[in-house]
Amino acid sequence: MQRSLLIILSALLISFQANAGEYVMHESVKQVYSNYTCMRFAEADKILLAYKATDPDDPAIAYAENYALFLKCFISEDRALFNKLKSEFGKRMDIADDISDDSPWKRFFKAEMLMHVAVIKIKFREYITSAYQLRKAYKLLEENKRLFPDFVPDDKTLGFFHCAIATVPENYMWLVSIAGFNGSLSAGIQELDRALKASQTKSEYKWMYGDAVCLRLVCKMNFEKAYKEATKMAGDIDPTFHGPLRNFITASVYVNNNTHGDEYNFFQNTVLNPAGYYPIPYLRYMRGLVHLGRLELTDAEADFKYYSSVYKGHSFVKASLQKQAWIKLLQGDKPGYLKMIAKVDEVGDDFTDEDKQAQKEFENAIVPNPYLLKARVLFDGAQYLRSLYAIAGVPIENFSTTRDQVELTYRMGRINDELQRTPAALRFYIKTIEIGQKLPYYFAANSALHAAYIYEMGGDTTNAIKYYKQCLDMRGHDYQNSIDQKAKSGLQRINPKK
Repeated sequence: MQRSLLIILSALLISFQANAGEYVMHESVKQVYSNYTCMRFAEADKILLAYKATDPDDPAIAYAENYALFLKCFISEDRALFNKLKSEFGKRMDIADDISDDSPWKRFFKAEMLMHVAVIKIKFREYITSAYQLRKAYKLLEENKRLFPDFVPDDKTLGFFHCAIATVPENYMWLVSIAGFNGSLSAGIQELDRALKASQTKSEYKWMYGDAVCLRLVCKMNFEKAYKEATKMAGDIDPTFHGPLRNFITASVYVNNNTHGDEYNFFQNTVLNPAGYYPIPYLRYMRGLVHLGRLELTDAEADFKYYSSVYKGHSFVKASLQKQAWIKLLQGDKPGYLKMIAKVDEVGDDFTDEDKQAQKEFENAIVPNPYLLKARVLFDGAQYLRSLYAIAGVPIENFSTTRDQVELTYRMGRINDELQRTPAALRFYIKTIEIGQKLPYYFAANSALHAAYIYEMGGDTTNAIKYYKQCLDMRGHDYQNSIDQKAKSGLQRINPKK
């Protein structure tokens, strides 16, 4: 889900002014765009209202209003806002239809609004109409690219479309099939690179910069596995792009890169949701994970409590309660764990992989092994030696269940991998696959994924392909969506034509 959130918060705002059949971005609308991208909704609304009084028929006004409503709806998961977005959608599409067919903005504008509504529908599980609207958006963009090959905004949107389609998880392939999508990771990356470069070097496309850099970072992290490049790009973001969205994308880069301290320093030194900006509560959940990964349990618990009590949507609420339960267990409070994990069943839903795993933990009623849990959270916090010490030397009788034994070999594989002890990592990964591939846990699938990474980086494409495919062959485990997406991205990197 984290990847899905990154994608949408990087969404596109296109604004323009009608003038004798030709659309030109007005300075006021540029300010609106900039403020929305930075989550300064109140300031943007004031500027848009003033501009609306001077040129009420500009189609950019309808688009800007649609974009703002979409973005607030995605962040808040407020059903009332969702219903409002749907009810006003037809009217705004009609306004876009008044634009001349000879303008590339018409198709682009309509495609963007279709995507906005479709993505929110996925969050609210209206899958069939979402697939239909995504297909219409995709076809409009493809048609636009054929008619206007030099229209740069298409590269930004269609490029990300192509990357995402090429790596969609297996259990969403039905949607891809229905929609008739086709995607290539390498082609999508080239398109995004063109859009980002244009936004950096050409004044007429500077309005695209925030969107383009977010989308490009999402691809580097989630599709290309180019973490070092993503870290450098995040550090070089232009200061004109600021606020919670920039904080979110930057934090995501540091967390995904498993850096030693960058993510901690960022959260310690950054006001996550400054006054005057629309807040992204998920940033507090992310900070809680960073604290948990260092066993700073009091600070972690405060962030998770804030998220689960303040956030009124459904995503990551179960996961937040699960993390609070873990903290109780790490503190030696098993009754507190049982009380907190029971709350998982009372709130939120299981839309994200993290929430699915939290719900499954409650339903299975199996208390996590405290040694393995400590090793896990330390590993997730890039504290690799501390993670190793949490399980090294622990008597084997403390890992009595089959799940514990599979997780132990998996955890040893991951720790050795991050400590660059590659031969040992591969031995543990292969052992985990052997004993865990028929079990309903993610350990074997993720071992196959990371074994494939090792072989890919070493230039052994035969074994890399073998393990990526073996990863995809394992079904019904935790984190299915995210693991499948990473394996498909790996196959695309090795053989983009497949």
